[in-house]
Amino acid sequence: MRLHEDADDDLRRLDPRLRERIIERLKLLGAEPRGGPNCTAVLTGYRLKVGNYRARYFVNDDRREVLVARVLIRNERTYR
Repeated sequence: MRLHEDADDDLRRLDPRLRERIIERLKLLGAEPRGGPNCTAVLTGYRLKVGNYRARYFVNDDRREVLVARVLIRNERTYR
């Protein structure tokens, strides 16, 4: 799993306990990036639900890599 710099910035702004909870869920993506609980396929990648937060990520099969693009609180701007 790799974090884009925007996702890294998003996580740094969060409360430490919430940050750890989200990071633990993101680590699980390595085993099952396209499925599992609270994962949804969207037109341009995938979305992981963790409480009121959503992590947008992409799967690169050639590199066997998951790139986390953003981690945002769910609101009207999250899906833009």
